[in-house]
Amino acid sequence: MFCHVDEDEGGSMTRSSIATLIWVAIVIVVAVTNPGLGIGWILAAGVAGVVVIRALGAAAREITRRRTGAMTWELGGGLERRGAGSVSEIVVESGADVPSEVADATRFELVADPDRRRRRISVLGRGRRVGELPYRTGTAVVSEMRRHGVDHLLVEGELTSRYKGYVLLPHDFADASPELAGAPRAFPVPVPMAPWGDAAQAVDAVRADFFVDELAALYPEGRPPDDSRQRTLTGLEAEIFPTGRGIFGIFIHDAQIAWLGAEQCGSHGEVLEELARLGRSLTVRASARLGVGSKPACRVRVWLPPVDQILPPEQVRGPGFVLLPPGSKIQVTRGQDHLDELMQVLDGRPEASAAARLYRFTRKGARTSRDVVGVRIDGHKAGELTDASGAHFIEVLKACEERDLELVCRARVQGNRLKVDVTLNAAKGAELSDQWIADNIGER
Repeated sequence: MFCHVDEDEGGSMTRSSIATLIWVAIVIVVAVTNPGLGIGWILAAGVAGVVVIRALGAAAREITRRRTGAMTWELGGGLERRGAGSVSEIVVESGADVPSEVADATRFELVADPDRRRRRISVLGRGRRVGELPYRTGTAVVSEMRRHGVDHLLVEGELTSRYKGYVLLPHDFADASPELAGAPRAFPVPVPMAPWGDAAQAVDAVRADFFVDELAALYPEGRPPDDSRQRTLTGLEAEIFPTGRGIFGIFIHDAQIAWLGAEQCGSHGEVLEELARLGRSLTVRASARLGVGSKPACRVRVWLPPVDQILPPEQVRGPGFVLLPPGSKIQVTRGQDHLDELMQVLDGRPEASAAARLYRFTRKGARTSRDVVGVRIDGHKAGELTDASGAHFIEVLKACEERDLELVCRARVQGNRLKVDVTLNAAKGAELSDQWIADNIGER
């Protein structure tokens, strides 16, 4: 695939070849024009000349090698040349268990075999063996590493699947660093948050084949069923969270199962990073499928919302707000009493989404008083809930009040200057899990 040549070696070999051809041509001309010299003498002179020319060329190449310490690679097999070096594939042994912990590594260690008779280069990621360089490439790299007095070398690279990867070999090993740097990556533990908007588009995740064990654990029996029609798992809930260097992992039950593709990382990266700075991960719907065999086909798909529908409106972000998950559709009453304020929310549109803040107040009657749940949008009153609807939120509001937090949910405003309706989209108090309460209210 690759063969090792010096920076100037290609030119030296070309000059040697030309000189050899010229010498052979001269010998043939002499043999033809002087038949009396004898074929043995002519052949002997020809061979001697070729040997001398080759020896002179080899000496010139060795002088160049020792003077510059540089190397390049003659590319083959469709491999790519880059400005900082050349790309070589990593040979992953058949059936090798490449750990998922190294799947997102971008720096790899090339280690020469301690047995000097075996000119082999192993590739390690985060201290775990991934594979080795192809034989011819490894032979050339071993020679170069030994010439520079190193037995390991740090290079850039990428694993594109559990069974395939590449490393970037430097043009000049004298300038390459043999030292490893950086601490292992650790995942923080974020609080899951559903996207603010409803719209979503299905996109395929990448490199799911690194997580065969994690995907298998999603099936009821811990492995994909024999019937291929039952291997697709739907209705899964996954989280998306940055894993470093502008890439984003997809997790189910705190176990990573894939990454977002490069296109989605580019389009959604900024807002996902902002969400992470708030200590949140994005919750999305997902599906997964795992095949069988030594190299099972894997597919993970997530329903990703548009960028502008992930975060809530800016005025209700931050640690002082508790965002209720989407859930039941609840009608707000007495919206007509606040028609002018709601018309400002619509701003000439037939309908608009908004962030509604729920609050509790006491309404006193002639003999009794009762708690009522009111609704504010953009700081203005927008109506209130009926006694039956408001009862689902009273205890949640009390818990938020004790911690000086505001309770926020999604709302839809629809209508015109004659009639306006406000509908909330919020999970009721009894529908909230203990984990959600602890993450969003109890431990804040």
